[in-house]
Amino acid sequence: MRKKDDSAQMILIASFAIGMAVVVLTLMLNSIIFASNTASESNVETNVYDYSNAVQITVDAYEKAYSYSYNGSVNNTEFNDYIDAFSRKMTESSAFSGVIYTLEHGNFHKPYFTQNGLIDGNVNWTVIERVNYTDTFLMAINSSAFSNSTQFSVEAFNQSGTIWSAEFEKSGTGVNISVTDGLTVLDTYSSSSGELNISSDLVDGSSYFNYYFNNKTAGKTYSLRIINGNVTTGTFLIAGDTVSGNKFEIERIDVIKARIEMNKNGNLKMDALIPITLPKGQA
Repeated sequence: MRKKDDSAQMILIASFAIGMAVVVLTLMLNSIIFASNTASESNVETNVYDYSNAVQITVDAYEKAYSYSYNGSVNNTEFNDYIDAFSRKMTESSAFSGVIYTLEHGNFHKPYFTQNGLIDGNVNWTVIERVNYTDTFLMAINSSAFSNSTQFSVEAFNQSGTIWSAEFEKSGTGVNISVTDGLTVLDTYSSSSGELNISSDLVDGSSYFNYYFNNKTAGKTYSLRIINGNVTTGTFLIAGDTVSGNKFEIERIDVIKARIEMNKNGNLKMDALIPITLPKGQA
């Protein structure tokens, strides 16, 4: 009986030990899998951050290069020298983390009034939100690039709806302007040049025209948006301050497409073609 009891106890102890070993092994495997997944997710997040950060740094460099080389028009040699120097520095610094950074760009083009400045960009978009006051509002509309019988407009709006708008359409070699308060036409004008100084109530250089913009937006918080921005090309400058007290200045003269390629360890790759509106086309 004693031997049978001892054998039973040994079998029980062995079974318990095997069971514990299985539990420990399972926990170890789960820990390894969790750590591996966590590391993988961390790498993905890091790479996404690295790439988005590189895009923003590149956009900033193009804006600085444009400001550095612009004096009534862009000095292409100075602009390209600046970008070439930036590209070399980015290539050198990225190499330390195992990333191959490549940058190239095309020619300057006049921007459409879309969000990214290209004809296939977002046509209805908000330029700036929660504006307290706009002290500069200039536009130059290219009538020769206009789609016939198609309007585009700029609107100031708030929670109540549209409080001011200016609608534009081609008229021969000029541009017809129709100003409304969202419901009623306040005034119209046929501009020969498409050059508008909305904040100072001037058109075609020095001719007076009441856009009613200052009157309809005074004392109100509003946002500015563009509708049907792919109708034509042109430039604009909008500056002022928001309700938070922050100054803003959005200016578009040119658009350029930059291609950024990043390759990490031969398998993680970003190849992005980015339109950049210059000198600073986004809020």
